[in-house]
Amino acid sequence: MIYCDYCPRGYGNCHRLDEYQRVSVSIKSVEDDLITAINNLYIDNYDLLGRELNERCITNHLFYYFVSEFKNKYKYYNIDAEYGKNGEGVKKYEYTYAYPDILIHKRDCNNENLVYMEIKCNKYNDERDKSKLAYFTTDFSNTNKKCNYHYKLGVGISLLKHNVEFVWYINGKIECVNTYKTGENGIVKRGV
Repeated sequence: MIYCDYCPRGYGNCHRLDEYQRVSVSIKSVEDDLITAINNLYIDNYDLLGRELNERCITNHLFYYFVSEFKNKYKYYNIDAEYGKNGEGVKKYEYTYAYPDILIHKRDCNNENLVYMEIKCNKYNDERDKSKLAYFTTDFSNTNKKCNYHYKLGVGISLLKHNVEFVWYINGKIECVNTYKTGENGIVKRGV
């Protein structure tokens, strides 16, 4: 067996990508992709946003639109919802399990983790979500922490009836906050 720093199991068949398979991500590129998916969500399901629904209902719709639009762009990666695994084990945060709303990653290789998303509907991301976003994007390789998830980007998305807010994290810290006005026709303009 070959030891691998990035494989959750620590050895074996790590599913690392070849250089030509990797997608370079930036806040702008992922936010543009999310805006496309959110526009479809708002146009087709605007009525859901004003209702007192479970977050998973709306996140499920957003996940569907995102995968439909971008499965080819991220074809060598997995786009998962509520994926709580880390290799054969569980994805952990503090002393509990973590079930991220949406991930763009490669299962079984933490070096290929691209984007960690936490989504709130009809309210802003809470302190727990902010703490998870910071944790999953922090590089712990120079510490004694056992797990290093290596997400390149984290984003807290607040889907509100009249605006959408993106709070972007890089290496455990807020990088920027972008807010957009919305309506029945999707995102109408940047800034609130």
